[in-house]
Amino acid sequence: MRSILLVFVSLLLSGCGTALVASGPVVPNATEWKALQQNIYSTFTGMKLGGSPEISPLHKNDALGTPADLAICLRNSGGGNTKYIVFLISQSKIVDTRLAIELDRCSAQTYSPLAKP
Repeated sequence: MRSILLVFVSLLLSGCGTALVASGPVVPNATEWKALQQNIYSTFTGMKLGGSPEISPLHKNDALGTPADLAICLRNSGGGNTKYIVFLISQSKIVDTRLAIELDRCSAQTYSPLAKP
């Protein structure tokens, strides 16, 4: 009886170490980064936001239920009514764009000017 219990506990505990290891997010190379910036600039001009476009660095996406591991935030500076737009990035491509929510942490990012393509 004791050996059966020992085998059962051993099998139960051996399952704890079989979790799959997730690979890290794919970071865009220079060419892909340029294409991302062009898409972001096109979105900014299409939205007709006032001010100048500024983007955040690429950062981990913490919002739940989104199809991406990485995010870039866009804001309009100097336009009076600052808006934050988040671009969700997966496999070096924009998979979703929306107004930022608190979980995107866009207001806490540092920003630099987005150059015209």
